[in-house]
Amino acid sequence: MSIFGAMFSGVTGLNAQSQALGMIADNISNVNTVGYKGTTASFSTLVTQAASQSTFTPGGVRAAPTQTIDRQGLLQSSASKSDIAIAGNGFFLVNEAAAPAQGNEFLFTRAGSFSPDKNGDLVNTGGYYLQGWPLTNGALPTNTSVLTSVQTINVSSFAGTATATTTASIALNLPSTAPNSGNGTINTTISTPLVGVTNLDLNGFGTVGQTAKVTYNGTNTITVTIGAQTGTFDVTAQAAQTYVSTGTLAGMEINLDGTFNFAAAIATAVNTDNVTSGTLALAGAVPVLSNFDAADLAALDATAMAFSTTAGGVVTMTAGPTGFSVAASSQDLGTTGARVITITDGTNSFDVTLDVTTANTTASVFDIDLLELQNSVGIGTAVTGAAFSSAVQIFDSLGNAHDLVIQYTKVGTNTWNINVNDPVLASTGATSGTVAPVVRSITFNGDGTPATIVFPPITISAWTTGANNSTVTTNVGTVNQTNGITQFAGQFALNSVDQDGARYGGFVGVSIGDDGIVTALFDNGEQLQVYQLPIVMFANPNGLEARNGNAYSQTDRSGDIILQQANAGGAGVVASSALESANVDLAEEFTKMITTQRAYSASAKVITTADDMLEELIRIRR
Repeated sequence: MSIFGAMFSGVTGLNAQSQALGMIADNISNVNTVGYKGTTASFSTLVTQAASQSTFTPGGVRAAPTQTIDRQGLLQSSASKSDIAIAGNGFFLVNEAAAPAQGNEFLFTRAGSFSPDKNGDLVNTGGYYLQGWPLTNGALPTNTSVLTSVQTINVSSFAGTATATTTASIALNLPSTAPNSGNGTINTTISTPLVGVTNLDLNGFGTVGQTAKVTYNGTNTITVTIGAQTGTFDVTAQAAQTYVSTGTLAGMEINLDGTFNFAAAIATAVNTDNVTSGTLALAGAVPVLSNFDAADLAALDATAMAFSTTAGGVVTMTAGPTGFSVAASSQDLGTTGARVITITDGTNSFDVTLDVTTANTTASVFDIDLLELQNSVGIGTAVTGAAFSSAVQIFDSLGNAHDLVIQYTKVGTNTWNINVNDPVLASTGATSGTVAPVVRSITFNGDGTPATIVFPPITISAWTTGANNSTVTTNVGTVNQTNGITQFAGQFALNSVDQDGARYGGFVGVSIGDDGIVTALFDNGEQLQVYQLPIVMFANPNGLEARNGNAYSQTDRSGDIILQQANAGGAGVVASSALESANVDLAEEFTKMITTQRAYSASAKVITTADDMLEELIRIRR
């Protein structure tokens, strides 16, 4: 019996080594299969009866396949953005059908060579469709632990997209040495009698064309009148210095030098009119003067102007400032009420308003004494403060590009006004919307950082493109910090302009991050997160059942399906543009093949030897 036992043991050896060779052959043939997991032969004894001290009953051997599904293969780079691999534990979730229905099985694979089919669905070389969680505004489905939360990933269903600008950030430097804006400072020496007045500062007081009338009370007070407002200077000190006014024009300054003669310099005469002949009658004796500027005052070298009128009241000048005459636009005096006579030299002009109580019916003659003008100064053209601008390109809800210019004007020490112009189309330069008028300003501390920032969101309506109204929240810095607009010495410098939004862009492809998020890419630079790949985990991945196409199915030995996000809960990370090679070592397989061959030959030798022994046993009978 032991000879036959030895023969049968040799037969089991032949069978076991044959199976081992089959596993080796399968590993070698799949050495270039993406994501392939090798199988090794695990041998175990077959015992037919327990051995005793005097007898032994041979049993044999058997070979059982052991899978190495949990063994990582080498990751190799790929030129395709849709090729993916897993570095670490887990599997990609796939399905037999592009539109999974009842009867279509979910499978699991490490073969990540996916590419779009004719419908744009990602499918690998095994014909299995990649599954993922759909993202809504970047958010995952409510329950990601069930298979019904996934769907086939499609990369061709994304139309072009445009994004309206909602935020912008600006960082720049405004020169601290830039001049302020305001009304012109007119030197009073243009009126000869104001001897000793070296400067009367009118910055910020009155408007261009107004006349500042200067009077003196004969003792210690100088008064400047602009319209209905007055500024009073107390000059009791009678010293050469700068004096500051009080009153409704408080803050005005006047500089006096040592030659100032208070009594002679400022007269108190008033403007008068005098009708010397004709039927013209005027109310009161004070004509109203307006629209003077510095050039007008310099030209008024006469103390009176003489006029004559026709029977219809048409006014002409018979005597007055050199080069001046009555403008053709003047009103006639043939009608009662306020009548305006404009005096001009062709370039400079001013108005004299007379209150006519009796209209002119015959030719009349009258004169106007303007002595007071010799003690007045005109408010000249405003000094334009330093003005700078920066532009930011924004996009409306339809993806149209517009240029938005923001202007910065210095209006005082450490104080700037900010104005946002109406946007213009970047393509044509035509005005394309309306910016709501809102006060914006910024003041600075002595260290160049903002002290106050008034910059409400920019609201734009009436887009000519038909887009929805826009609101752009603009960050120009933080109070007491240098992270936005600053004011230091030097030149205007635009450091950075940043904004969101994008023009219309077409779909150009996808990218997959190491977190498994599938992002749609557009040619305007926009990106849209559309899917996230789940990583499938098992308690015993080696217990999975192999399927055609390098995929696996769940078994009782593998444990339950666990859906995880990449790099969480023990799951590996996703490697984009990479593929996992087979975890087969070719040198090791060839070594196994040699040892298997030798073991097979040895088992065959056992059989032939047992056959020789049986033959000898049969000869004994002969």
